Amino acid sequence: MIETKMTLLIKRTFQAPRERVFAAWTEADALKSWWGTEGHTVPSAEMDVSVGGRYRVEMRTNEGESFYLNGAFVEIRPPERLVFTFRWERGDWDYPETLVSIDFTGEGNETTVTLTHEGFPDENMRDEHQGGWSECLENLRAYLGG
Repeated sequence: MIETKMTLLIKRTFQAPRERVFAAWTEADALKSWWGTEGHTVPSAEMDVSVGGRYRVEMRTNEGESFYLNGAFVEIRPPERLVFTFRWERGDWDYPETLVSIDFTGEGNETTVTLTHEGFPDENMRDEHQGGWSECLENLRAYLGG
């Protein structure tokens, strides 16, 4: 069981229907188009979007170094909610398994994403992820066209 220590909460509103925003998180080709932060690409993403199914995302730096993020889907309610575990695979980084919950609310062509990322052992790790998630969500905004 994941012990909640420090929690990050981010809300963003997108000009796109919930179904499209939800699909951007759950379809590998879509995820590869917007995921990541400056200086990184996502050359591969494997996703078994089912409760208990696993995902693995490769992030590659501009210098060619690859590292991975993986986890399992805990809850899937299209297009309302997505919950998954989150863990970096980096031998040089002792990263604990954390939990990400994403709620998709709204009507018509407007969707609010509420992202809750919990289980950080300290403020520094939480704050680093706030920056990363903020960049990812701006990339998502561009991917969705607004």
